[in-house]
Amino acid sequence: QSMLTPGEPFQNVFAQCIHYNKIGSDAVGYLLFYVHTVSGNPDTVQQDNADKKRYEALDEKLSWNYPFASDTDLKTKISVSELKRRQTMVLEEGTPAHEEWFPQERESLVPAFLRTQAEQENYGAMRGSAVHKVMEEVDFVQSANSSNKTADIRKQIEHMFAEGRITKEMKELVRPGMLARFLRHPIALRMAKAQEQGVLYKEQPFVMGIEASRVYEGASDELVLIQGIVDVCWEEEGALVILDYKTDAVTKAQQLTKRYQVQLDLYGEALQKATGKKIKEKLIYSFSLHKEIAV
Repeated sequence: QSMLTPGEPFQNVFAQCIHYNKIGSDAVGYLLFYVHTVSGNPDTVQQDNADKKRYEALDEKLSWNYPFASDTDLKTKISVSELKRRQTMVLEEGTPAHEEWFPQERESLVPAFLRTQAEQENYGAMRGSAVHKVMEEVDFVQSANSSNKTADIRKQIEHMFAEGRITKEMKELVRPGMLARFLRHPIALRMAKAQEQGVLYKEQPFVMGIEASRVYEGASDELVLIQGIVDVCWEEEGALVILDYKTDAVTKAQQLTKRYQVQLDLYGEALQKATGKKIKEKLIYSFSLHKEIAV
């Protein structure tokens, strides 16, 4: 247990470690420390009682590099949202990267000057989550048969709240007029038709294995798990249509395609593997631009 000094005692321990293959992590650490700080250049270590070949054998062991070292820091499971953040492309200068909803719709239940910085940053995400939850609960057939889409969605939202399917905060965060505009869009009629046929699927979770090299630069082809939730998809002409709702405040469709291309591609890959059906369309509906965008 005493501190080793240069010379014969070190050489004896050195040789014994190799002979009995007793190189533990502590011994390795100490030997490296000794060779580089006490003895200086390893070639100058006294060889009176130590075999140079044994030293070289130890040096080879200590110099060995794990060939898959880059994989040791990988997450074995990653969400699609996190993957999207990793691969998000830079937007045009002056465009906020994660702004949600619409400039004219930013009035808050709590005045901006009373909100903390964290609350302000999370406010857009809260509205986005509220919109997604309400859209999950919408009866598209009922809406399609209504002549007043705004009145109908207001009624549906009140009904959702009364039944406890959405919270009071969600009810107050969403804008019925904006949702009604979507419900007038032809894509909502396609969804209503799919609902009538029993082939409309909302909030579909998935887990899929993909090569780590597709997620992490320089990684191997070992599998990592990708998990996510598809907002809505439906069958149409024997194939699947995928739709993702987006509340980001943008001015151009290209901003959304750049931001969410990877996400929609993974949704399509996962659903095709799970169902065996081809993907007919991958779409984004932008509540900010009031339009559908093919991806």
